[in-house]
Amino acid sequence: MTESIVKLSAGLALLLSILASQALSQPMQVKGVGWTASTNVGPALATDGVNAYIAWVDSATSDIYFATYTGTGWASAQTVSGTSGGKKWTAMSDATPAWGSDGTNFYLLWKGKSGNDIWFSEYSDGAWSLQAVVQGADPSWTAETDVAPAATFESWPVTLYWKGAFGNKIWTSTFNFMSPGWTTQLVNGGPTTNVAFGVEACPNTTGVAPLFVKPASSNDIFAWLDATSFQVSGPGWKAETTQAPAAALNLNGNDIVFWTGQTGTSIWYSYNESLPLVFLGAPVWSQQKTVTGAKTNAAPTVAEANGPSMVVALLAWKNASDTSIWYSDVSTLP
Repeated sequence: MTESIVKLSAGLALLLSILASQALSQPMQVKGVGWTASTNVGPALATDGVNAYIAWVDSATSDIYFATYTGTGWASAQTVSGTSGGKKWTAMSDATPAWGSDGTNFYLLWKGKSGNDIWFSEYSDGAWSLQAVVQGADPSWTAETDVAPAATFESWPVTLYWKGAFGNKIWTSTFNFMSPGWTTQLVNGGPTTNVAFGVEACPNTTGVAPLFVKPASSNDIFAWLDATSFQVSGPGWKAETTQAPAAALNLNGNDIVFWTGQTGTSIWYSYNESLPLVFLGAPVWSQQKTVTGAKTNAAPTVAEANGPSMVVALLAWKNASDTSIWYSDVSTLP
């Protein structure tokens, strides 16, 4: 009798484990007590293994909101805003914002709603610094884009990338708060694009983060590292999209990329079965697959980190048929 109970308990534990894993992988809506996230563009995820956040442009007001991930859901949504000189400011945009990290603090960067200037604010000790335009002097320049920007999420300093507002070149600048300010903007040699693009999120790593870009001349997806590019493709298939891809170094140490299919609303993914791109080796991409239950008409977003305070592997997207935002635990991929 005792042996039967032990076997039953073991079997029940296994069943519960499987059911829990399946439950975690099912899409869940981004919402909390008294609020529901709503957007017309894709959201943006971020984690450094200590904290995790999601940001989005509100569909009704164009204000940028963010919420904190608790491990089981989302804490109260708040605007990206602050008060300076007695005047309150609120970040507003019409494109997906971008998270960055210098290894200590989070940054949010966004295209302004009323123009092409790129703005930024630092999130530290629970407060946002006064929003400011990404710009520099000697010579004078201002970062301008007509789509969503992208930024590194790994270590100091934060590097910003953006498609120029007039043309298909990708520009870059690095923020050094000790200088202080942004380094003179430069054209990033190699890729060009006519849409937004993704920077691989690599928390707790060093080195250059790969860019995942849809070229201006096609819907194919390429991973760029410095001046070297690798197409995301395999025998009999290739990744194609009209939106910005999203990529991360996943919990298993694999490059993993997600994208909205060029036709339909499915979100697809593939992972690198070889050494990570940061080691400069040629990738071997797994057969493309769709993410169960994920449907979108915008760009997806991904964030993964293995500690030190939390293990996070989340994919989020705007729902294809309305303005709601959904997310899934993708820790079981691949």
